[in-house]
Amino acid sequence: WRAHERKGDSRFDEVLGKGGGTPQPMRFFVFWMVQAFWVMLVSMPMLFVNSSNVNLPTFSGYDFGWAILFAGGVLTEIIADIQKAVWVKRGRQGTFCQDGIWKYSRKYMTCFP
Repeated sequence: WRAHERKGDSRFDEVLGKGGGTPQPMRFFVFWMVQAFWVMLVSMPMLFVNSSNVNLPTFSGYDFGWAILFAGGVLTEIIADIQKAVWVKRGRQGTFCQDGIWKYSRKYMTCFP
């Protein structure tokens, strides 16, 4: 979403050869594969759970508690991303975003589960 909104991702400009540079397809392939490996690694626990032969157990209060914390973390990340995008559109006033969740920490995900 962010790359689409900003009409590109400047982190890949050099690798893609934008701005008159030489394209580096092997380096871009390495970036692509590292990202694919990361996605696979992060999704591995869910793949193991979904491939299990265990019948559906009943959820305990512990399970619901962790589900609520997870949902709160995802919601917090969405809100923080939107707040920072609005700050960037307004012209990046100040040294760093101090709106909403960002006034508590630059690394908002370390403040929330």
